[in-house]
Amino acid sequence: MALSKKPVNGMKDILPAEMEIRDYVTSVIKETYRSFGFTPIETPCMENIANLSNKQGGENEKLIFKVMKRGEKLKLEEAQSETDLVDGGLRYDLTVPLARYYANNNQKLPTPFKALQIGNVWRADNPQKGRFRQFTQCDIDILGDDTNLAEIELIGATAGMLTQIFATVGIDAFTVHVNDRKILTAICLQAGFKEEDVASVLISLDKFDKIGLDGIRKELVENGYEEEVVDKYLAIYENLKESSCSEFCKDVVGEFLDQSVVDAMEEIISCLKNRIDDLMKTGKQIVIAIDGNCTAGKTTLASVLKNAYDCNVFHMDDFFLRPEQRTAERYAQPGGNVDYERFREEVLIPLKTGEVFSYQPFACKTFTLSESVRVMPKQLNIVEGTYCHHPYFEDPYDLRIFLSVDKQTQKERILQRPLHLIERFFSDWIPMEKLYFDVLQIPDRADIRLDMSDRKCEGL
Repeated sequence: MALSKKPVNGMKDILPAEMEIRDYVTSVIKETYRSFGFTPIETPCMENIANLSNKQGGENEKLIFKVMKRGEKLKLEEAQSETDLVDGGLRYDLTVPLARYYANNNQKLPTPFKALQIGNVWRADNPQKGRFRQFTQCDIDILGDDTNLAEIELIGATAGMLTQIFATVGIDAFTVHVNDRKILTAICLQAGFKEEDVASVLISLDKFDKIGLDGIRKELVENGYEEEVVDKYLAIYENLKESSCSEFCKDVVGEFLDQSVVDAMEEIISCLKNRIDDLMKTGKQIVIAIDGNCTAGKTTLASVLKNAYDCNVFHMDDFFLRPEQRTAERYAQPGGNVDYERFREEVLIPLKTGEVFSYQPFACKTFTLSESVRVMPKQLNIVEGTYCHHPYFEDPYDLRIFLSVDKQTQKERILQRPLHLIERFFSDWIPMEKLYFDVLQIPDRADIRLDMSDRKCEGL
């Protein structure tokens, strides 16, 4: 029998040129997400059919590649239904496997657990141009933390990853759309859909960018939903106006939505925004500095702000001491474990000129200075990292923000970091930052203090 050269319908061969691009993108994704504390995991490509068919996957459950029982368990002559023949299936996404993985292993995992998973999934869909039955998904999830800070961290990490990838192709700006399934559910209920219909309706809505509202209407009607309900539902989206999240939720879906959901969305979108907007109204150059405990969320907050504004972000981690500077005398100084002299000369002073300048980040892997980074003048500039409030800099900032976190929460977050770094956090870095905070009274210098353990704030 002659060899069939073509892949199975809906599958594709990946040639070396495309594979090289895939490998590069995947490596950037993994490296960036790991820097945010996400831990790579892997789950089997096949799951128990009962898990895949638990009514949580919506329309995707109709697209499962089902796997027949094997060996003695497969009894064709006795089978009366599909369940007598099938016991497994190829995963159609990474969410169902993650839920089973966490339920099976949560006793061995830290809380919260930050998971990163990249892998192939399979759907028995109709193949078409650019759409295959086997494709790769990437998921990040935070399990064991239902606070808004977790949502902010997911957004910040994703924005950081996209920034890294887009920079290589010359894209320097993009938009992140923040959503909440509870709000989408409330819209469905407001229009007249039943609660059990929501999952199916949202799967159709998810195709908006591809098929538009007309395509969604056609699909919902074909799925058996009443035209009157469908039209009322889509009219909500057709008549959307720019407004705050709270205004929309109050006016459109108020009776179907708990106020806490509205408050949560507003917190994510609006945190610190009013204060920054007031500063920018002056028209002058603005420099904001975010200091605080390690793991308190300084990098995440900077990423969220960068997502909201066209701004420069500078990291104090780029100004660690070079090997020849690491003396006992230097480490004994409060805040002495960063090159604050170089940061002042290469960043803070040039910032005031409003001109293009460059600086060399410190590379932790090689303990050398990297290639120069070119900085274009922008109205808003954010400095993040411990030691950025050092009195050595005198008074260069328009707004000082200090993030704190309780010891238990900090410990839990540190234990999620790469293993080779954990010991140094406790033996070196935390004692040094405590010396810096206590001796120089750094928290008291801040205009805004945020407790990231329970989200209390002072100064806003």
